Amino acid sequence: MKQYFKHNIIMAIIVTGIIFTLFFSCWLPKEFYSLLSEQTKKAENYNVTIYRDTWGVPHIFGQSDEDAAFGLAYANSEDDFKNIQDVIITLKQKSGLIHGRDGAITDFFISWLRIYNTVDQYYESQLSEKVRSILEAYATGINYYAHLHNDEILADVFPVQGKDIVAGFVFRTPMFFGLDSILESLFNLTEKPKLSSHLPANNTSRHIGSNGFAVSPKRTANKETFLAINSHQPWDGPIAWYEAHIHSEEGWNMSGGLFPGSPIIFVGHNDSLGWVHTVNAPDLIDTYILEMHPDNSLLYRFDDQWLELEKEIVSIKIKIFGLFNWT
Repeated sequence: MKQYFKHNIIMAIIVTGIIFTLFFSCWLPKEFYSLLSEQTKKAENYNVTIYRDTWGVPHIFGQSDEDAAFGLAYANSEDDFKNIQDVIITLKQKSGLIHGRDGAITDFFISWLRIYNTVDQYYESQLSEKVRSILEAYATGINYYAHLHNDEILADVFPVQGKDIVAGFVFRTPMFFGLDSILESLFNLTEKPKLSSHLPANNTSRHIGSNGFAVSPKRTANKETFLAINSHQPWDGPIAWYEAHIHSEEGWNMSGGLFPGSPIIFVGHNDSLGWVHTVNAPDLIDTYILEMHPDNSLLYRFDDQWLELEKEIVSIKIKIFGLFNWT
């Protein structure tokens, strides 16, 4: 009896140890983010003032373009930090921690599309120093808001950098011409598809899209130019419009709409002109079927060569239930 009792105690201790190990390895702690003192001082030195009109729309006045970009980020964070943070969580492959399985799929796509490989390769060479400076100022505005509002942080994704802002454009832009639909159809395949260069184009009309109308002053009663921006975007989420007016002493003076996490006006006007862009279906995606080696499933044919598929292990954390997650 004593030996049986002793055995049960040992087993209970082992089981308790395993439970505690799983708890502390899977528990998702509350995140905390704080700027360093020199970073805080830099953020507070941006020369910008944010006014709000009757409808709450921010009117941002900065001494330089960078000042204005910092102010835009902070104002947008005040109004919609949830969506800005969600964009950053997606880009930094932490969606699985917040949204579970569905978020993990997005985390995989970020790696699979090599978003940051592209950004790292071209950030310095294809973006001017001025543009990079504006991007970094905008990122600092988001970081400063997070620094002051730790209670709103959902995941360990701060600080944000200029490269993260560009990564957002690299990731979201292809979705506007249908990359997400193509990928979904490919991943849902159950058999090898039949493709041909002679297949007729898909000219089926779709009852979706956006509109932009410009009216010449020759056709208006008051002899002024009219621009109607009628873009069909959702009311909320990462591609919902956020309205702002941005002004700097270096030349910026524009009003319009932008997406969460964007340092510029996407659609709108300045003192001289207006601009609008719409979603359509340009032919920018090509799908290829690889011919695999009959004796080696890791080799594919390219011209007269057999090349090896690249392999990469991607670690993704997924929320299991409550505060618990697993990699």
